[in-house]
Amino acid sequence: MEQAWADPSEEQLFDLISELNLRNQYMIVDRVGAPNDQYYIQLRISDELDFYDIEYRDGSPDTHFTAVVDRDNEFAAQELVSRVITQWAFERDGWREALPWRPWTPERCNCCGQTITTSGQIDFRLYRPEVAIDMPRDAVHAVNPGLLRVDGVGAFARCLLPIALTEGVTMVFGAWMKISDADLERAASVWHEDAYKDLVLQGTFANVIKPWGEEILDAPLTAVVRNVDEIPYVDASDHPLLHRMLTEPWNRDYVLGFFGVALPVTFRESIGGDWTIERTAGLAARVEGTTLTFTGPGRTVHIDQFTAGRDRPAEEFLNTLLKGAPDVPVSQSSRQETGVEVRYCFWLANTVDGKQQNEVYCFVAWPGAVLRVVFVHDDPSETERAWAMHVFNSVQYHG
Repeated sequence: MEQAWADPSEEQLFDLISELNLRNQYMIVDRVGAPNDQYYIQLRISDELDFYDIEYRDGSPDTHFTAVVDRDNEFAAQELVSRVITQWAFERDGWREALPWRPWTPERCNCCGQTITTSGQIDFRLYRPEVAIDMPRDAVHAVNPGLLRVDGVGAFARCLLPIALTEGVTMVFGAWMKISDADLERAASVWHEDAYKDLVLQGTFANVIKPWGEEILDAPLTAVVRNVDEIPYVDASDHPLLHRMLTEPWNRDYVLGFFGVALPVTFRESIGGDWTIERTAGLAARVEGTTLTFTGPGRTVHIDQFTAGRDRPAEEFLNTLLKGAPDVPVSQSSRQETGVEVRYCFWLANTVDGKQQNEVYCFVAWPGAVLRVVFVHDDPSETERAWAMHVFNSVQYHG
């Protein structure tokens, strides 16, 4: 999903920050060797490229703070956030005083900004046409919030692309379509008038969307107004794939697995093609080396898969991975055997920086294949351990 660098230098950090754009909006720096994985600083460039969101966490959700840096002077802003992140990364003084930090608020949807709750609809906003993503701001001219002119390229209109997924979920992409200059003038003239309800636009799709990719870029389409309070909807297309996207339901788990941001629905994430596991609503996903990690407020899940020859018994493989594991009372462990499958887990509590951290270590073993899932949660209640066990029980092997 994301690319990772080990032990980046000051120059690399500066370069990575300077390369943030609408394709790569985020950068996260983890504190290697910290007591837990809740020590990090992260940076996001805004969707209009006009400010940075910067956050740091000092070991727990209670010590999570955020600040905003305007990019009116983009060079000064880049130098400021680079200095703050470098000072944090190399454990130097000055970064805490450099910005007006305030406590971080709960996880919000990357698409709409609302606090994440379970929902049957997922909205994604694509902030520019594909061709304009890397263009400077002075080359992109907003006629109004739904219409654009791009120097040397042409005219564009916002449109909504609804895609039905299985199990009652709908994804709605706020995307762009390329239109003629004449249609831009016509749309602008009625955008805030009663005649807007009858607006019909012909054009081509102007974005790349996972998992369908570039095949739908430049696909012909028709967009119509379904609700006067919304931008036009993509209603029809002669393009084979775009037509299918509009008319057929798509497998929810397959599609949502392409999105690493926190989503408002729970679904099954595929791991290497051989395993699946439930990814709980509100958890973001990223890959670091060979580890898949889900993160959200107070919860972290680390997932690793191990393989060997298929003739290696599950029990033997599991015992190898358990070497060096802490001894726990029988009351703090669980074991289940079903056919050739062995499931084992144990749980314990650690104290990190004076605060309790709860950990659940889970293993699902098959001949020649083991999945290890480690849950770290701040809340010591039985409810949180029940959540961890629920996700553990969701693991399925498909090899």
